[in-house]
Amino acid sequence: MTVVDTIGDSLAAGWWMFWETLWALVLGFGLSGAVQAFVSRARMQASLGDHRPRTIAKAGVDLDLVYVATRNRVVFGAADLDGLKSALQSAS
Repeated sequence: MTVVDTIGDSLAAGWWMFWETLWALVLGFGLSGAVQAFVSRARMQASLGDHRPRTIAKAGVDLDLVYVATRNRVVFGAADLDGLKSALQSAS
């Protein structure tokens, strides 16, 4: 392998790393821009709530999600915690 081949391989690898990052950024910013363009501020605030510290703290306390982590699985929103634990233990 010559120096020119090594430089060419390095440039190709750099290009593909750039491309993998670029398309994700373009897609993410594009979706974000579309949401901001087509969804009104009032609609977003009604869906997401406001950003005041008191509201955020209250949401953290009143959050109705149960997190149960077992090995590589995470289950959200279980109404029957004991039943969920037993089901996960019997599945593994």
